[in-house]
Amino acid sequence: MIYHDSIEVTLVEVTGYDDWGEPILSTTYTTVRGEVFALDTVDLLASGAIVGIRYRIILPPHANLPDSPHDDSVRLGWGAYPIDHGDPFGVSSGMRIDGGVERHVMRGRLHHYELITKAIA
Repeated sequence: MIYHDSIEVTLVEVTGYDDWGEPILSTTYTTVRGEVFALDTVDLLASGAIVGIRYRIILPPHANLPDSPHDDSVRLGWGAYPIDHGDPFGVSSGMRIDGGVERHVMRGRLHHYELITKAIA
C-alpha cells in the first residue's frame, strides 16, 4: 500500500503508579505515513461558527494503536490539525478518534488500521 500523508500519532500510556496511587503517564510521539480522506462536515451551530469535520484515516501496522482507544488516549496530527506538544490533549490539539479502530488482517497478519477521526474547526 502506498501512503501519501504524514501523520503524527500521539499516545498516552500508563506505565505505573507513584507512591500515592496516581498513574505515571508516558507520552510518545510517532510520525508515520498514512492516507487521509475527507468524509463530511457537520454544522454544530445554526450560525456555522463551529463545524465538526470527519476524516477516514488509514495507518500502517507499525503505528501500534491500542485495541480500543478510550478516554482520549490517542490523538492524531495532520495538516491543519497539528499536535500541540505543550498540551497534546488540549481542546484544539490534533484530531480525536471517533469510534473504534479497525484492524485489517491479511493472511493472518495485521495489514493496516482504519479509523474515523473528528476535528472541530
